[in-house]
Amino acid sequence: MATKTFKIGECCVGGIIKVTIGKNINIKTLDYYNKEVQYNKDFNIIFGGLVPHIANEIEFYLGGITTSFYAGKIVEWIKSSFRV
Repeated sequence: MATKTFKIGECCVGGIIKVTIGKNINIKTLDYYNKEVQYNKDFNIIFGGLVPHIANEIEFYLGGITTSFYAGKIVEWIKSSFRV
């Protein structure tokens, strides 16, 4: 299981995005000060890996809660965690 926290600040709803990769990909947005969950969404991993349409769905979801720059960086990290 891989977890990474992105402290983005004012360019993100809540300020913090926490990504956890396990049996599925979980993306949470947290409030910067009190760490309460603002949004929470799971994405299914198909065939034990990240398929292109799921990566696009994740980037589209992230584009609604942060800028496209940070959405791209987060998806890039997710993709790198599946590489061998």
